[in-house]
Amino acid sequence: MGATRTRISLLSAAAACAVAALVGCTGGDGPVEVSPTADAGSPTATVSPSASPSVTASPSPSSTALSEEEVVAQLPAAARPADFAAAVAFAEFYLNESQSIAGSTSPLFHALSDEGCVYCANSAAWSADAAERSWSASGGAIALGRAEASGGLQADGTWLIEAPAAMDELNYTDGTGAKVESVPPDEFLARVALTRHGDHWVVFDIDIDDIET
Repeated sequence: MGATRTRISLLSAAAACAVAALVGCTGGDGPVEVSPTADAGSPTATVSPSASPSVTASPSPSSTALSEEEVVAQLPAAARPADFAAAVAFAEFYLNESQSIAGSTSPLFHALSDEGCVYCANSAAWSADAAERSWSASGGAIALGRAEASGGLQADGTWLIEAPAAMDELNYTDGTGAKVESVPPDEFLARVALTRHGDHWVVFDIDIDDIET
């Protein structure tokens, strides 16, 4: 699908190689093919396995794991149902959640991340690294183009959401409040693979790529 992006929520050079928080976390060599179906108005897609990246550990379990009811209660109402519109809303919510966890422990983020999700593991690793540096994140809000979103339920029961996205400027500050890293506003194509776990969605893969013009 072309070269996988290596920026967006990228860290400073010192931290980038450790996790590459928002992009380049899934290997990116396998194509995501979207094709129309005969029985649905939106296309379905197949996610090819990604190459193994440098960070492969699963997100660390939180010491304050949330119950199913607590997880659902923290999700936006629009992101809870098991339908396409909710899957798109959830994908946007999760991308924003992964932006905001730098320097913190988020039981919700872990609850919404599949244990085999490389992107999720990289985001969790980045959060741990940022915490050691006393860094925190601000800004970086991500909005998906919901009207342009495609994908849907796959033959294996999983879901794929593909949509253009826009990100606001993202800033990292240290423990003194001084800015240590800034990522400018950007636009990209997000592919988010989801599955249902109980009454909520779980992410098991994310890929970020350039928007073809």
